[in-house]
Amino acid sequence: MPTLPININWTDAEVAIRHNRWDITKQKIKRHSGHVLTFTTEQEVPRVNYGCFFQRDSKTLDKDGEWWYNEKDDKLRMYFTSNNPTSFYIQIATIDTLFKNRHFNNLTIYDLAFNGAGKRGIWTNGDTGITIKNCDVTNSGAEAI
Repeated sequence: MPTLPININWTDAEVAIRHNRWDITKQKIKRHSGHVLTFTTEQEVPRVNYGCFFQRDSKTLDKDGEWWYNEKDDKLRMYFTSNNPTSFYIQIATIDTLFKNRHFNNLTIYDLAFNGAGKRGIWTNGDTGITIKNCDVTNSGAEAI
């Protein structure tokens, strides 16, 4: 990677490598020295004009409100320039699924707002006769319904 900046050490970060239009693999960086990255598993080299990006490291934070969770230290870190964090309204999802239906059929969910799921706003286990009407599902980590 001749364009890799040498002023940032990406050891322990993760790199997402795009191999083609539909395939991205992730590699944990074991060591970074100069323009060379060594991965903890199989070496993947980015293809020309397909690119890669770094993630899962506090050094990727560069805009107010961006965050990173350090699993090793069990700490959440947020980025703020000279702005005072108390002037921001911060919300964090603590529940993966806000509405979970495991066993009920012929159920109607209506006129409700679901906001801030870690994964899903509404989840149902393949049940029949489920109707969702006039609901607002926002800020879900993976899926609305």
